[in-house]
Amino acid sequence: MGHEPGLLLCTWPRGDKPTLPFVYSDEVWTGIEYQAASHLIAEGYVTEGLTIVRAMRSPHDGRIRNPWNEYECGNYYARTMASYALLGALAGFRYSAVQRTFWFGLQLRIQPFKTFFSTASGFGTMVLDDRSLHIQMLEGEVIVGKVGAGRWEDNQDLSVEHHRPA
Repeated sequence: MGHEPGLLLCTWPRGDKPTLPFVYSDEVWTGIEYQAASHLIAEGYVTEGLTIVRAMRSPHDGRIRNPWNEYECGNYYARTMASYALLGALAGFRYSAVQRTFWFGLQLRIQPFKTFFSTASGFGTMVLDDRSLHIQMLEGEVIVGKVGAGRWEDNQDLSVEHHRPA
């Protein structure tokens, strides 16, 4: 709607818009904003990324729009699942099965920080506090030989507590 916030697929800030721009360039697509916000957060632009998320979520407060359905080309449109990328971006979570390494670079100052994680071979929850990481596997298996914190390139080890479901 015209008065609601939206993230256009493309803009021409210098005014040099082509006569025939690509199809859909002047549209807002549900879900695209989550990709842009996640990328901003992963690159350290947390305030800007969360500003986009707040703006996109603002109409879905239950008064104007359904909070569980970001309607676009039909009900429960799959593109909004891109919001899942926010978890990894905010946690700075990466996993390398080859290097057997969990990596974190938290973008929020929340202690303890708890989130869901998922890899190709398993998923669970993790809680990161001052100097330790608690991993609870809910399904599958993830082999962890090393855990790092900070930027992916840095090498700061943490102690790990690993729990399997009963």
